[in-house]
Amino acid sequence: MNRVNPKKSIVPIVSLHEDGNMKELLGTGSLFGKDKNVYILTAKHIFESDEEQTSEKFGFFLLDRKELSIFEIQKILPNDDFDISFCIIEHLKEMTPLQFSKEQPSLNTDVFCYEFSSTSIETKNSGDKHVTFQPLAHKGNIMRSFESEFPEKVKTPCFTTSFPALQGASGAPIMSATKGKNFYIAGMMVANQETHLMPAQVVKIENGKNYLEETKYFLPTGKAINASLIAQIIEKTGLEIEYVD
Repeated sequence: MNRVNPKKSIVPIVSLHEDGNMKELLGTGSLFGKDKNVYILTAKHIFESDEEQTSEKFGFFLLDRKELSIFEIQKILPNDDFDISFCIIEHLKEMTPLQFSKEQPSLNTDVFCYEFSSTSIETKNSGDKHVTFQPLAHKGNIMRSFESEFPEKVKTPCFTTSFPALQGASGAPIMSATKGKNFYIAGMMVANQETHLMPAQVVKIENGKNYLEETKYFLPTGKAINASLIAQIIEKTGLEIEYVD
């Protein structure tokens, strides 16, 4: 896959009212699979809340269509150990599933993210809702790879991105490209690294016992689950997956 049209491959995921209309934006998902066996990959936590979700309905939008329509998610397959979910959906001809790779990008390789955190929902005087999707495209690099033990209960291979994960970006694919310029999913965004708003660095200027100045530097970064783990779980679940050449 030398080119990626995100409107065909990356979707906003929403919760639905009983009548099938959109309630709110939950996160971002990416399409994967093969032929007509296409699924959505996203973060498990976007479907979780303080309320009971037993009767909750979820859906997604495919933006590469003349008429913008909501398509209902038929079934959600959450993973028990990791912040990963797969969604069973109806295949649409406009869909282009993304691929994976047996290799992972190095720290000096460009990575890309396309997500829907800037989506706006306006309620008109009539009570109707007007939804505007304004997806953001990020470009950066992987700052470090590590095994995350919090908030996960199981050690999870992750990496830090040089750009943040805003609300609504959870589940978005982190993409990279092979030397042959084939794009693939390298990871999935799950959180902001600065979740408690702690400064990345504090610089104090003191003169003896006299305190003069303190400067706090904040570095918003993103946290993503490594695609090597995601690919393993896809195969164990028995879903279709494609790898780049």
